[in-house]
Amino acid sequence: MSLPGPADPGAEPVLERRWLRARPWLATALFGIPLAGLVATTLLAGLEWWFDPGAGWRWLPVAPALVVVWLNVLALRRERLLLDPAEWPVRASLYGLVQAVFGLLPAGWLATGRLGAGVWAVVAGVPVLGVAVAWWARRRLMSPLPPEVGGSGFTVRFPLRTQRMGRAVLGRDRLTWWVRESSEDRLASEDIPLLDVQAVRATVLPDDQPPRQWATSRAGEPLWAGPGPAVLLRTTTLGELLLPTDHALALADLTWRRRQLCRRLATAPAAPS
Repeated sequence: MSLPGPADPGAEPVLERRWLRARPWLATALFGIPLAGLVATTLLAGLEWWFDPGAGWRWLPVAPALVVVWLNVLALRRERLLLDPAEWPVRASLYGLVQAVFGLLPAGWLATGRLGAGVWAVVAGVPVLGVAVAWWARRRLMSPLPPEVGGSGFTVRFPLRTQRMGRAVLGRDRLTWWVRESSEDRLASEDIPLLDVQAVRATVLPDDQPPRQWATSRAGEPLWAGPGPAVLLRTTTLGELLLPTDHALALADLTWRRRQLCRRLATAPAAPS
């Protein structure tokens, strides 16, 4: 797998080195460990079938374990997942849980009488190890956060400085922010195409001024930003926007780099067919 997505020529060397470090860990998390789970499930089911050849249903747990491996192979071929490192541990946990509950768990339960309680260590260890390795792959790529990532298609998330749960998400060609309370629907959100951004800079809201309204919820409730760092954007269609975040310098820098990449791609001549 080469570096996924577009990248500025100046950013490619740094990102390529990081990607080469992260790629084996990601492949291990989303393919190697699920494959080990499939092998373990098959061995456990085969052991029970060996002692009871007439019970072909004991092979049933192998099917979901195999499906998980197949789905992860497809995922590793999807650029959308590769460009979103925050999704790697989520993917590993979700499919690891499916493989454990519907594959390893029933196969392990059937084999417990012959192999003892040590089987449960395998059942629990496979999904946990997958999440840990996926998290490490993400860290190898994104920590510490390099400014060159702004000149690529990798998704970067920043927490917003708000009393509620909020995120600013820098995607391949747009900056999206949202605010919500717990697991409820989003109170407010905005989708800003990067080509619509005219200027962006980090700023600091002073202590000697009252809180500033920076957005309005769907119910018409104002959202306030207290003193502290923020990002100020000027756009062609939405006017001036304010995003309060403790990572204002990084978000402003990456947003402008990503905007420059989008502009270069938009004005690049089409490749000959």
